[in-house]
Amino acid sequence: MKSLFVVCLLILLVGCSENRKHFENLQGDWRGIESGEFQFYANVSGDSILLNDFYYQKFKVYDDSIIVFLDDPYKSRITYKEVTQHVFYIKELTDSNIELETVVEQRQRRVNDFKLDTIRFRLERFKPKRNKPKLVRIEFSSGECYYGGCPQRNIIIDSSGYFYYEPVENVNVDTTFESYKAKPFFRDLSLIVSSIPTDYIESLDGITMHAQVLYTKLFFDNGLELSFFTDHENNLFPLFSKLEHSLDFIEGLSPADKINFSIRDTLDNYPL
Repeated sequence: MKSLFVVCLLILLVGCSENRKHFENLQGDWRGIESGEFQFYANVSGDSILLNDFYYQKFKVYDDSIIVFLDDPYKSRITYKEVTQHVFYIKELTDSNIELETVVEQRQRRVNDFKLDTIRFRLERFKPKRNKPKLVRIEFSSGECYYGGCPQRNIIIDSSGYFYYEPVENVNVDTTFESYKAKPFFRDLSLIVSSIPTDYIESLDGITMHAQVLYTKLFFDNGLELSFFTDHENNLFPLFSKLEHSLDFIEGLSPADKINFSIRDTLDNYPL
């Protein structure tokens, strides 16, 4: 009996150790690659995960699965039961690569006809491009969208650790904030920008139909400045998502006076 207890205890300890290793390996920014093109984005920060969406949700690692707990449960269109969590099965997880498998409800040709389908995501960590100028400042402003109600913000962050956040409309905070402790967060943003070719960023211009318009200026240490109108539907989606969630990750926030934000004026003149 004693030896059986010891064996069970060892199995439990090994399982907990493996869960902790998976949890630690998941931390950071990941992008999905399929045929060399951007397909999927994930950010894992502590016990919160962002999966190609606009908000973070809690998760835990259990054996070879990632269980994401839904803040907004929904009713299955097949079983009609409430869905409160999504499960992603870990097929591969290393320091640089992830392969996940999950089951989703796929719409069929007929209206209200759905079936369960298994899909896989292949992701890799963001890797900086070589010989690219160093990012030193970001100015970001989100504006209106065709259907209305989109959150609008003004944000500045730079390599010194300075951070400025101003809610404009449809945001769940009404206070302007600043901080001088944003260096770690800026490094995360810089990594994302450094992984995307400069000529791709320069090619961004305009928005797709019914999308929210965003205006961004990127400043680099060699004097290069890139400014562009775009939406979320491009390879800079990870940058925009992290900026929009920045209040959750910046330390040392304090109320601040509003500043004259020149790119907001430029954005407001953009015709939808």
